[in-house]
Amino acid sequence: DVEILDESDGGCTLNFEVHDTGIGIPKDKLDLIFESFTQAEAHTTKKYGGTGLGLSISKKLLKLQDSDLHVHSIEGRGTTFHFMLTFEKSNTTKQEIKQLKSIEMSTLDGLKVLVVEDNSMNVLVLRNFFKKWNVSFDVAENGQIGLEQVQVKDYQVVLMDLQMPVMDGYTATKEIRNLGIPKYENLPIIALTASVSNNVIDKVHECGVNDYLPKPFVPKELFNKLAQHLPQL
Repeated sequence: DVEILDESDGGCTLNFEVHDTGIGIPKDKLDLIFESFTQAEAHTTKKYGGTGLGLSISKKLLKLQDSDLHVHSIEGRGTTFHFMLTFEKSNTTKQEIKQLKSIEMSTLDGLKVLVVEDNSMNVLVLRNFFKKWNVSFDVAENGQIGLEQVQVKDYQVVLMDLQMPVMDGYTATKEIRNLGIPKYENLPIIALTASVSNNVIDKVHECGVNDYLPKPFVPKELFNKLAQHLPQL
């Protein structure tokens, strides 16, 4: 939920609330959850996933913007996190934004993409972007399915996650390059990676990937990466 708390000619203060209906947090653990690598219960990571870093990072980011992250929770019913941020108002008119978007979107109009990704949330994010840009795409849940799918349908770009079950992105990319047909040797493959360390980047290029895109996705970066490889199509 987002609510306007205060508004002026120059800016606007918004209150953000995120609610869940999960297991809740005991009162004596509320302060601990903002510490790095700490979760309310020791078994939570194995049972529900997560590293215990998200809340700590979020709180630090808000501190940098002179805000804070607050929590209210009832065990067995759920938790609410909320924070306030003030934003400056843009001088860009709606018409200017509309014109800019129309120019950008037309660049990728009709592009056919294969997304090899096992994370449903990442797929949802990509789906929202592609819908705005009029990009058509299919999803393969792992590298093995991606390898099979790319031979069935003509795609112009492949977005390849690196860490997946059954077959990872490194292996899938090598297999695509080794299909023995120029079409697959030249097919633009962009790796999706949460790590941009030198070791990962070197390994990415060694397996035959053309480019890489850090996660979480930034719309402008995703758009530019796809547009950058259009001349190769």
